[in-house]
Amino acid sequence: MKKFITAVLIAAVMLFCGFGCGNLSELYCFSKNAWNGGGEGLAESGVAETLTYNVSISEDFNENGYNFIRSSGIYSDLSYDITGTYTVNLSVIEKIDSSVTFESDILEDTINLIKVNTELNLTANYYFDGKAETKTDTISDTYYILQGDKEYAPLYSERTYDYNIVNAFKGVSFARQKGKTTALFNKTEYTVKTETYNFKTEQTETSSRTNKYNYKTLICNEELLFALRNINVEKDKTVSLPTESFVYNNYSTLNVGCFTDKAEIELENISVNGEEKDLTVNAKGLSYKLNSTQSGRAQLAYIQTAEKDTLKNRALMVKYVQPISEYGNQLIMGAMIYTLSSVSFS
Repeated sequence: MKKFITAVLIAAVMLFCGFGCGNLSELYCFSKNAWNGGGEGLAESGVAETLTYNVSISEDFNENGYNFIRSSGIYSDLSYDITGTYTVNLSVIEKIDSSVTFESDILEDTINLIKVNTELNLTANYYFDGKAETKTDTISDTYYILQGDKEYAPLYSERTYDYNIVNAFKGVSFARQKGKTTALFNKTEYTVKTETYNFKTEQTETSSRTNKYNYKTLICNEELLFALRNINVEKDKTVSLPTESFVYNNYSTLNVGCFTDKAEIELENISVNGEEKDLTVNAKGLSYKLNSTQSGRAQLAYIQTAEKDTLKNRALMVKYVQPISEYGNQLIMGAMIYTLSSVSFS
């Protein structure tokens, strides 16, 4: 996802999916197999899905008590439109698959893995002071995790990114961010490596850190949206989800709440295994943000709760809402809305 401060609603009743400080406990807040239609059996090698989302910006998002409306402090002469796609390719593979080039002692505990590739491609047009500028943003993730019986424990993640942040208070300026991060997880520690391109020096700056932890007590940031498809949280309650992110020196805790279990999401011209149709999908609404005094704004994910026509219930994320801010003063610019447009299963 784009690098803006983001994060959710802390409900009155708090459940725990691990703890946010000290020693973490094993996660017990996940459904074993919701993403694959439920049931007790784990997905076998060869199971695959491809999901595509259309992405657009709304400057006046107002839904279910969440308001992400353009701030009056945004530079008045600035207008913008942002569109793009977000694609998710998931497959269940054997650990001897040729793509598994990393080494982790966690591999001893499994035969099959879940492998996910995601790619976000955005085109942003900015109009200000009588001129126009177009920016393109790309974020690509690859990650490997265990299945639900092992709490979707991460093994390896990799992110490459090249995007722009916007300052839009008393004028408009842009700063390009480009780099790569990797995280390798073993049972008692994980190592995060970063490569950041410095456009002033034209050099790549590197860093590395290793943190102690216990396996099955956290997820990695790259798998977060997949994890939300499988999380068990009741309406008006919240779970705490420890999450490793390269942005922080250690894991951070996300509070994940359910603000509605009766949402209806309109999907126009969605393609289901090649057949286009209009569907209204029943969903629950989840929100998440950092468990912190500087938690940022909530992000919203709508997760399918029932079969509809030929769209089987695989706990799909059918809609995702991400507030975005200009960088300098964190003034809200609106919300990026991801709407499911194509589904393919095998």
